[in-house]
Amino acid sequence: MLRIVGLAPVVLLSLLASCSDSTGPFSLAMHRAHWEKQNLHEYLYTASKECFCLNSGQEVYVLVLADTVFSARAVGTNVELPRGEWFTVDQLFDLAQHPSENYEKVRVEFDPELGYPKLVELSCSSTVVDCGLRLEAKNLGGLVYIN
Repeated sequence: MLRIVGLAPVVLLSLLASCSDSTGPFSLAMHRAHWEKQNLHEYLYTASKECFCLNSGQEVYVLVLADTVFSARAVGTNVELPRGEWFTVDQLFDLAQHPSENYEKVRVEFDPELGYPKLVELSCSSTVVDCGLRLEAKNLGGLVYIN
């Protein structure tokens, strides 16, 4: 029995190491729980996306109010962009956890402080043209209201 107990830390460490993949279910759940602890439902962040789509490569300020994208404005010009093309943090988690069947590979990087996905990269098979998506989120800050 002592032998099993003595091996327990080694086995636990091995299991944790095997879950270090940032896109594994354990990692996504752990980071989502960390994000939810922040209790942020209204925030602003800078986003960008690379894809075969409109506004690819452009930095955008995304304003989220009541867990809904309220506005998206181009950095530098402040031009309003379609809100439906941008994501809340919860939607970034959902996209990473349940990508469409077109995508073969998912890679996610998380913000170490708040736990939100700062990068979601979806890759397609090399035989599929015009496919793939890379979303970046940075500079996320909660909103403070002053009466």
